[in-house]
Amino acid sequence: MADCEPWGNGPGTGEVSKCGTCCCGLWGWAGHWRRPGTSSRAATVVALPPALAPAYLVWKAFSHDRAETTAMDLGTVADRLAQAVRKQWDEEAAVRRMNDPYPLPVAWCAADADPVEPWSLLTQVARA
Repeated sequence: MADCEPWGNGPGTGEVSKCGTCCCGLWGWAGHWRRPGTSSRAATVVALPPALAPAYLVWKAFSHDRAETTAMDLGTVADRLAQAVRKQWDEEAAVRRMNDPYPLPVAWCAADADPVEPWSLLTQVARA
């Protein structure tokens, strides 16, 4: 169950929202376009229960998402981002078979300092 998404972020959240919107719309339609001679109380009794359940589910998903995000501090967010990036890079390396059968050896050495301009000259050119 560790791979499960938090309630409200997974598939189906949009369907719950759409259902809640449709039921609330039907509730309003039933109250406005009732037949002559029927009471608005009867239309409300018929339309209200199907509208309340999806509305509650949408509110619960929304509040759960907000409670989860407000409870995290900056360090936790940075750690989760680092874990997600690491996971994505590892998956991409596996797809591209970068370490199959083993990482390729790469030889390198540091460049000489001669081709580099002095720092004072670089700052002087940047300010000009």
